[in-house]
Amino acid sequence: MHKKETFVKGERRAGAGALWHFAAVSGIIQTSGRGIGPQNARKAATVLLKKFFKYAMLAAAAVAAFWAANSAMHRAAHSALLDGNLAKSRLLLRLVVAHEPFFFIHRGVLGKSALMDAFAETDSVLREKKAWIVETGAPVMTAPAAADGFVYFGNNKGIKGGTVFKADAATGKIIWSLRIGGDIETKPLVVGDRVFVSAHDGLSAIDAATGKRLWFHYIRWAESSPAFATGAVFVGADKPGALMKIDAETGQLIYSVPTSGPVESSPVIHNGKVYMGCNHGYVYCFDGDTGKEIWRRGLGGSVEAAPLIMGGKVFAGSKSGAFAALDADTGFEVWRAETGAEIWSGAASDGNAVVFGDNSHTVRALRADTGETIWTYDAETARFETTPAVHNGVAYIGCHAGFLHAIRVSDGKLLWRFLTGWDIDDSHPLIYNGLVIFGSTDGRVYALKVD
Repeated sequence: MHKKETFVKGERRAGAGALWHFAAVSGIIQTSGRGIGPQNARKAATVLLKKFFKYAMLAAAAVAAFWAANSAMHRAAHSALLDGNLAKSRLLLRLVVAHEPFFFIHRGVLGKSALMDAFAETDSVLREKKAWIVETGAPVMTAPAAADGFVYFGNNKGIKGGTVFKADAATGKIIWSLRIGGDIETKPLVVGDRVFVSAHDGLSAIDAATGKRLWFHYIRWAESSPAFATGAVFVGADKPGALMKIDAETGQLIYSVPTSGPVESSPVIHNGKVYMGCNHGYVYCFDGDTGKEIWRRGLGGSVEAAPLIMGGKVFAGSKSGAFAALDADTGFEVWRAETGAEIWSGAASDGNAVVFGDNSHTVRALRADTGETIWTYDAETARFETTPAVHNGVAYIGCHAGFLHAIRVSDGKLLWRFLTGWDIDDSHPLIYNGLVIFGSTDGRVYALKVD
């Protein structure tokens, strides 16, 4: 017992002595040859900690400065590309470090040579298909909507909220813009002379001609795009989870039906019924008039995209990797396909094939009647979060690396791709008047010719 106690004390003295010796050698404290006391040891530890945090902060500042400079160089390279100066853009791109950690998350996985090739591909698409490009000044994560020759979209500005824009669909000229209180990650809804927009702070009704807000209904968190039927707007609520029905004229709540969890999925209305997913893994069917739940079906993981209603079936995917076709009247599972990857994307169809993307950078086409795989396309870039648009046998879909892909529906062949300045997240492409219109978190909305 005595030896053990002596050893422990000696160990403490040895530890203190080592700290004192390191501090003395480093010049942190001065010694007089009489050893080190507890006060000097504490002093040495304090000074060492201060030096550590000082150098850690300097290192963090250096990393932040490097990342900012690298991102700025990339933005300059992409801007030159959009201006039609491929040579300048490629020269600037040579200065970009493609594999720095934060850049890697988005598109650095491609490597420098692949980025060079992507710039060349994009330059070719611009020369052939560019209609217009609009700079909004903040990330665009909304799907555009269009009516009567105009297109509507929004952006995100964090605590400053988002802005709703109305633009001429043929030229991209901004007609009006309106700042609202929350970020916008949804698709506007145009009904007659009104535009309905869900934002993180709630639902707004806006006069389509003037851009004046007519009414506002508070929702604690709304990432669900609105739908319309019989004089009412239907929208999902994230916190708490619910389906809400709101009078389109007055903004008054008609009913709010709770769900088992938060709702990011947008409602789809068909034959008087409301279909939508929920983050606790269910697809719901409600009576649109009363809000009564008709059925629910579990898919094993969060269902965040709007379901597709076609041919008496409800098609939906989940983060469990399951994609299923459900009977629209009963919720009975007609077929289920297990993809092995999280599905954040909604689906689109040409009537025969159901097309969607997943989190393993794969686009899939399944037979609508049986669920059998027709083809898979490996983008080798990043995950797909957007819902594709299908037009004239071509599926248009954006990915997290910033590419819009044009894929032939019959066989999954890539026809062309277009690289934006950053991610394409939640901005589902829209086909309107011969254009595919989509947004990017680089702050721009792009319109490319599809015919």
